[in-house]
Amino acid sequence: MPGPVFVLVHGIGMSHRYFDRLQAELLDHGDVAVFDLPGFGGTPRPSRRFGVADYAHLMGQALEQAQLSSCVLVGHSMGAQFVTELALQRPDLVSAVVLIGPVTDTAHPSAVRHAAALALDSLLERPSTNLLVTGAYLRCGIRWYLTELPVMLGYRLDDQLARVVQPVLILRGTIDAIAGRAWCRRLGRAARRAMVVEVPGQPHGAHRGAAPLVAREIVQFLGRYSSGTVPEDLRHGAGGVTPETELLG
Repeated sequence: MPGPVFVLVHGIGMSHRYFDRLQAELLDHGDVAVFDLPGFGGTPRPSRRFGVADYAHLMGQALEQAQLSSCVLVGHSMGAQFVTELALQRPDLVSAVVLIGPVTDTAHPSAVRHAAALALDSLLERPSTNLLVTGAYLRCGIRWYLTELPVMLGYRLDDQLARVVQPVLILRGTIDAIAGRAWCRRLGRAARRAMVVEVPGQPHGAHRGAAPLVAREIVQFLGRYSSGTVPEDLRHGAGGVTPETELLG
């Protein structure tokens, strides 16, 4: 029986290179597709500001043209917004949603607060990750980054996630300065079917610093649903209590 198709979606300023380690891990469990969205990763910039729905629409078209369906969407940072929106637009293409380090915390939606959190997180990341991020930001360019930043800050992920019918895995590093614990727990409570997982000792780029553990959690999460062994409280709607687990690495 073939494995799932994992679709990896980067966040603001980034590119497919950010997923190299997680991609390598997930290839042992299925096929992997990775996007470089318009304006990022050296791709041409659109002539106007793109909203989250615009990016999701393009991804949906690309998946349909590639004849891919029942995909497991994995979005990091702003990519969590893109995959959530795609799950709403094209539920026929999506079997599950994974949000890694999701943004933007509605309790702290300002650009100044985001910049401060980004700066703090950079002190916690590995030098190789910081080097990769810097290169991606340079390819993106400050103009396009600032064009899309208000889009990221204004998207109400919690409200949109409440409408997603697919199972959702919310994953963060325990020292992630951008996607805080309280915020991720709020997202878990907002979702219809969700689980919140924390990766010990990892910052925002947990999918790079702990790629094997992150891949394992994703695969195990999918296994719970396919086998029908999901805990009863995980099946509850938005008003239910979402269980939280912690990876032991």
